[in-house]
Amino acid sequence: MSDVLRLEGFNANVKSQRIWICGKPNTLGQQMISRLSAVEEELLNRGRKVLILQNVRDISMRWSQKIQWDAVFRIRDTQDLRLAMTYIQNVSVKPVRVVWIGDEPPMPILSFMQKQEVTFLVGSTSVPRGSWSAIFWHNSADEKEIQDGLQNRSGSQINLSQVLKELRAVSAGLVWSCIGETGSLYWYDSEENGTTNHIMDTRDIVESLKEVVDALSNKI
Repeated sequence: MSDVLRLEGFNANVKSQRIWICGKPNTLGQQMISRLSAVEEELLNRGRKVLILQNVRDISMRWSQKIQWDAVFRIRDTQDLRLAMTYIQNVSVKPVRVVWIGDEPPMPILSFMQKQEVTFLVGSTSVPRGSWSAIFWHNSADEKEIQDGLQNRSGSQINLSQVLKELRAVSAGLVWSCIGETGSLYWYDSEENGTTNHIMDTRDIVESLKEVVDALSNKI
């Protein structure tokens, strides 16, 4: 169990990684702002930001108006997609951050982004099936949704009921990451850069999760 569920918060560098942000229509906007803000801080606000809207359905995009994008593309057909990829490939000012909202991009797009060393963030209300560096869930995510996302990513199914209960109590979300490793679960502040009345104490989170991990380990 301890090889899969870590006690520390997520702090890996995400430059040039493929990041999936899974949320609900009413939470995804703030999640994207929070994750992108963390990326901007890591990259010292250098380079270019590109927004791609592929199939937003019932996802409100008002949050995107708070960000100064260098280019915005709405994908309706292959010609739109080709235009977006051409722009990204020819951007002279690096690094490039691409935010994709909608369905999971096909594998050729993931390969293209990796080849271009793009920091690729995808926001969606569904869980991914492809190869991703990290998956972030909002603290309102239910266990089934998370288990679906972890399928084929962890060696065995983990009982997350108590873990999620503890995380919600401190406004923390769950993140799976294989950045620099084979894959582990961490916590992160899902209210980061948002509005919350709860002040997180990382020591409280660690102690709570330690108790949960110990209890679950004794059941194995």
